[in-house]
Amino acid sequence: MDALEGMPGINTPECLTSVSCPGAPRRRTGQVCHSDQTLVTERNI
Repeated sequence: MDALEGMPGINTPECLTSVSCPGAPRRRTGQVCHSDQTLVTERNI
């Protein structure tokens, strides 16, 4: 869980800019970001 907290986009406005979630559509970045970020985090680990 520490990895999630340390990754930008989870609790920061960067999530809305699709910076941390390049795979999430800009239209639904707010919703997709969390799911997308989780998948990306699992891949990194």
